Amino acid sequence: MTTKIKIDLANGLLEVEGSEEFVRSVYDDYKEKLASEPIVRQTPPPAFAPDAERHNDRTRKAPKKRVQPTAPQGAASKKKLKQPSTIKTLDLSKGAGGRLRDFYDQFDVKSNFERNLIFLYFLQHKMEIKQGITQDHVFTCYRDIPGIKVPGALRQSLLDTEQDKDWIDATDADNLKVNVHGLNYLEHDMPKKKKSE
Repeated sequence: MTTKIKIDLANGLLEVEGSEEFVRSVYDDYKEKLASEPIVRQTPPPAFAPDAERHNDRTRKAPKKRVQPTAPQGAASKKKLKQPSTIKTLDLSKGAGGRLRDFYDQFDVKSNFERNLIFLYFLQHKMEIKQGITQDHVFTCYRDIPGIKVPGALRQSLLDTEQDKDWIDATDADNLKVNVHGLNYLEHDMPKKKKSE
């Protein structure tokens, strides 16, 4: 779990994200240094004193220099970028909900937004997985359908599906689900393939 802190102090700015321990240590360090230095007002220097402007500029930007990324934040970034993996125990070829490929093939799919919706709907409503659907489940679905590419940033693709289309709830990465808008779109509005005569 990551913690985030943002302090403006009249545009001195300090923005840190990482583990709670890391954020607290940066904040304590920043607080100590701030207490030992005078607060510089951000009033523009007189036009006749260019040296004062340069001095104010250095003082204003100093807090940004103090908070360089360190190892703990790098570790947090690596955790965020965790690559999805196949769930070997997830059988998409049989079951009460049928086969994923048959379900997918009935739709005229145009985008990854629609694929994300189809896969989550299948997992939630056909396979009846009610809790704990993750990006690994969706990744496994992508890998099951021949001829389609997995999005390079699958987690971001899921978040974009929520943001741009409002078909899914992807705020909890460990509990993805289809919302009412997505349910209605898939069951009533998503284009289906025309049956060949």
